[in-house]
Amino acid sequence: MAFILAYSYMLVLFGGKPEIDSEFQVFIDAFYLFGIIHIGSIIGSIIAFLFILMDICYLRKKLKTHRNATIIRLAIILAITFIVFILHYTMEKVLDII
Repeated sequence: MAFILAYSYMLVLFGGKPEIDSEFQVFIDAFYLFGIIHIGSIIGSIIAFLFILMDICYLRKKLKTHRNATIIRLAIILAITFIVFILHYTMEKVLDII
């Protein structure tokens, strides 16, 4: 789930796939796909690590007998994803660190 969310974010951030009109754009397309796969994997790993850490340390104890545990976990992973995206966007576009 974390990787799907990260890849979706990268597609939104990079925009649509460029059209291939010439041989040079084949290389641009290769870099585009490499960027989505590489950066999406890194961001997905960060999201997954934070969610697993939160699930092991906090959520398992609190949601042991809760009826809507799956929905709460889904909301937590979406919240973590949103926080990571805001941090990534801020560091990349606003602060120009990345």
